[in-house]
Amino acid sequence: MIVGAVAAFVIYIASLTLSDTRDLLSYQLLSLAFVAVTLIGVAVYLAAAVTRVLGLWLVRQLLESNAQAEKVAEALASTKS
Repeated sequence: MIVGAVAAFVIYIASLTLSDTRDLLSYQLLSLAFVAVTLIGVAVYLAAAVTRVLGLWLVRQLLESNAQAEKVAEALASTKS
């Protein structure tokens, strides 16, 4: 992710010295490719972060439902006695 952003910036700085349109277009395409790499990195990072949060949420839900089930079972056992 960081590599793509830095490379796009370096290519931009290097393209400032060029005057031929063909060279500028090739640098522009290369820069856009690095921007795409950066965006893919951001998407992968966000997916991993959301996955981690949802995993923690699922564990919390399981523990809370288990505790609730134990309370219900205990209440039913105490009313039968």
